[in-house]
Amino acid sequence: MAEEMDPHTAKRLGIPKPTTIKLINGEIIKGTLKMVKPKRIVVDCDDGRTLKIFKHSILYYED
Repeated sequence: MAEEMDPHTAKRLGIPKPTTIKLINGEIIKGTLKMVKPKRIVVDCDDGRTLKIFKHSILYYED
């Protein structure tokens, strides 16, 4: 039951899905959104990296 009420589940968010993120330092990240937590997101980049990004460091986000 707790799983159904959790707003961060993959099924509710429709992930994994492709995404583009621009960080406050100017870096643009293209990849697949894997996980969303209250303070951070996890992205598998197109170049093979897996990044855990804090939400406050995101300048622009696009699905």
